[in-house]
Amino acid sequence: GLEVVADSPAKLDVQIVSSCHGVSVGITSELEEIADTTIDDLASKILTAVRRIDLNDVSTIDELAGYARPAFPVLQPSNETIIDLLQETVARIPDAPAFVTENSVHSFSDVVSATTALAAQLVKRLQPGARVLIFADRSFDAAVAMLGTLRAGMVCVPILQDHPDDRVREIVRISGATGAVTEPGNLERAKRIESLAVLPALGHPEADSMSVKAPSSETAYILFTSGSTGTPKGVAVAQHSVVNLLRGLDLRIYGSARAPIRLSVNAPLGIDAAKKQVYSMSLTHICT
Repeated sequence: GLEVVADSPAKLDVQIVSSCHGVSVGITSELEEIADTTIDDLASKILTAVRRIDLNDVSTIDELAGYARPAFPVLQPSNETIIDLLQETVARIPDAPAFVTENSVHSFSDVVSATTALAAQLVKRLQPGARVLIFADRSFDAAVAMLGTLRAGMVCVPILQDHPDDRVREIVRISGATGAVTEPGNLERAKRIESLAVLPALGHPEADSMSVKAPSSETAYILFTSGSTGTPKGVAVAQHSVVNLLRGLDLRIYGSARAPIRLSVNAPLGIDAAKKQVYSMSLTHICT
C-alpha cells in the first residue's frame, strides 16, 4: 500500500493511505482554533482529489509523495506581452466576468474600455516608457491602473499603502517615476507627496482602441523591497517573465480545473504575489 506522511511533526498533519481496501485520508491538528468540522471537510476534499489520481502509476505516486517532480514540459520564452494575452481573451469572451467586487461585476470588455481610456490619458501627459506609481490596492481600480499603464507602453511602480511619505519619495527618486495612477482615496496623497502627473484609475472619457506596443523584453513593473534594512531596492520584472509565469500556472496548476476559475486578489499590490493574481485575468480567469 501507499502511505504518505510528513517528514517532521506539524501542527496540521495529513496522512494519505492506499491499500487493498481503498484510499483513506486522516488529518490530525494541534491548532485549537480549527474546528473538527473544518478538518473533516478538508479531509473530504483531499480524498476527492486523490481518488482522481491513478495510484497504480508509480511515477504518480512518487510525485504525490514528493519524491519526484511532475513531468511537465519545459516552457519556452514567450514573445507575447500581458496586453497581448488580454486582447486574445477579450476577443473570445468579451462579456464574461473578469473582475468581481462586493457590489459590481466587470466584464473583459469593461476592463479593456477602462484600461484604454486610462492609457489614452497617460499617453497625453507622459513620455513613452515612463514609470508610473500605482496608488491602489486590491480593487478594480488597481487592476485598471496596472493594465492601463502597460497598455500605454509604460512601467508600473506599485506602492504599499502603509509606506510613509518619505519612503514613497525615495522610491520616486530611485525609479525616476514621473506620474501616478490612484484610486479615489489616494488621489490627494499622491498629489501631496511629489510633483507628479496624477490621474485617477477610472472616470476618463471613452477612447478609441489603442495600445502602445512594447517588446516582451520591456519591464512590466518595478517591485521595491521594504527598505527596512536600508535604502529600498527596485527589482525590474520583464513582460515575458510575467507571461511565462501565467502560462506555467495555467499548464501546471490551473490546467485541471474548468476554466475560468476565480482567483482572490488578497495580496497588497506592492507585494509580488498580487501581480500573479491581477495579471491572471489576462488568461480568462476571474479576479475577486
